[in-house]
Amino acid sequence: MSRRFRAGPLAAAGSVLSAIVGALVNILTSSWSWWIFAVAAALLSVTAVIAYRLESPQVAPGQTAKSEVDVQAKRGAVIRSSPVKATGSAKVDQIADNRGRIEGSGITADGAIVSQTAEEGGMIQESPIIAE
Repeated sequence: MSRRFRAGPLAAAGSVLSAIVGALVNILTSSWSWWIFAVAAALLSVTAVIAYRLESPQVAPGQTAKSEVDVQAKRGAVIRSSPVKATGSAKVDQIADNRGRIEGSGITADGAIVSQTAEEGGMIQESPIIAE
């Protein structure tokens, strides 16, 4: 399984970097500097593009994205008549735990992240999920 990067920290770093550049412009000059503004805008744009690329599904041309499915019924729990269909880069978790019940609540996901959990005696009934 490949390691998944989160773009949140990178996007936050871009905002902090932009604020620092703005503060330096105010400290170092007494007037507006268009070239410093252009450099700051370029840096922020590059950071945003990198963050977007890290969050986008990484599928090479000619390959199909792999979906991930995790269905678990633990500690007296029941999952009944609740099929899971995951396509594309979908990630589906269907978990019943500690006497939880999932009945008649299938999941269809195409490239989406879906989680359905019933625990502590809770019940999900006749609640299908379709996510695209």
